[in-house]
Amino acid sequence: MERKSQLEVMKLTDADYMRRMENAVQFGYPVLLEGVAEELDASLEPLLLRDTFKQGGVTCIRLGDSVLEYSPSFRLYLTTKLRNPHYLPEVAVKVTLLNFSITRGGLEDQVLGLVVARERPELEEDKARLTVQGAENARQLAEIEDRIIAVLSASQGDILEDETAIDVISSSKALANDVAAKQAAAEKTARKIDEARAGYVPVAQLVAALFFVTSELGAVEPMYQYSLAWHLDLFADSITKADRAPAGRDALTKRIEALCRHFQGSLYVQVCRSLFEKDKLLFSFLMAVHVRAHIHKALDMGQLRWLLTGGVSDGGAQPKNPASWLSEKSWGEALRLEAAYPDAFGGLAEALAREQDKFKARHDGAAAAPGFRAVFDAADPLVAPFPAPWGAGLDPLQRLMLLRVLRPDKLVTGIHGFVASTLGQSYVEPPPFDLE
Repeated sequence: MERKSQLEVMKLTDADYMRRMENAVQFGYPVLLEGVAEELDASLEPLLLRDTFKQGGVTCIRLGDSVLEYSPSFRLYLTTKLRNPHYLPEVAVKVTLLNFSITRGGLEDQVLGLVVARERPELEEDKARLTVQGAENARQLAEIEDRIIAVLSASQGDILEDETAIDVISSSKALANDVAAKQAAAEKTARKIDEARAGYVPVAQLVAALFFVTSELGAVEPMYQYSLAWHLDLFADSITKADRAPAGRDALTKRIEALCRHFQGSLYVQVCRSLFEKDKLLFSFLMAVHVRAHIHKALDMGQLRWLLTGGVSDGGAQPKNPASWLSEKSWGEALRLEAAYPDAFGGLAEALAREQDKFKARHDGAAAAPGFRAVFDAADPLVAPFPAPWGAGLDPLQRLMLLRVLRPDKLVTGIHGFVASTLGQSYVEPPPFDLE
């Protein structure tokens, strides 16, 4: 936008920053100042306030110790690399804040356009043509309205006796009807195109969801940086390499499944190559969470927060722990879990209170009825059945929440199972390094 106006790109740390800024102010060059923090440099204050004054009939501004002629063509753009900057009100009133961060919906539309352009190029071409045609139709209708208003404004006396006005209105009406008919036909065609494009929405949702997984890794380790361009290039490669289903009634469904499977696996392999070993399971877990939450629509983010934090205590007194085998920390988490999600975990504290202090076998040598103490004592609590009604009534994430209460030492192993049940066993077995 400003390149043709000799855009000056600079940083506050540049040695010649002030000299270049002074030249831009005098000669009207736009300036892009990169990497600003939440607190702006004091030298920018006169520019942000446009604190100009007249001197000898010329508009001037004081920048530092210098008085400069101020060009009205001067523009100042500031950018920051901060993920979530918070600017004070006194800064916000001096500038116009624009958020260029990527939204999930916007990225889904972008990916949808990419996949349809590669898979069904005729649809994307028709979509672009109809967009242009719709804008042209809207422009013609606006011109017709302006023409009629101009005729009515210029007409004097009885308009029914003004043949010129009647001719203009009649021709405008005919043209408006023609444009309206074209617009109606275009909208009908657009609906058919959108219905065809909708078949590719699942893969667009997956690609968008997994982009935000990789973008979140920067919070774990600053060197984990993956660009949107790289992400889209990887998806374009999957479009080329994914299996194509033979023609048939369910060909599109199989093709979408192949695209999702190939891209998901390719992303996992490529990203795992750049992760420390300790972070690979975390990446798999994030992938599983985003797939369940945004693709399967089967994950409660509140329950995920509880799994990560164990709930927040209100600081009040809690009932005495009746089970000597359960730690005070676990007992407190059990109470908070039942209070937060009574539909899924109602009666949990009472069930724990009924458990015997020790797991006793029956006199005939058979195992006692399974209970929470059995899960607590099990060598592998992941395969030990939870007592009714929690045995079959919990989803995989809720089972992890209950596992955190009973056996927090096995939570990492439980996350392995959660990832495997959501994505597959290959996502808990990092791929070996391959130079090819």
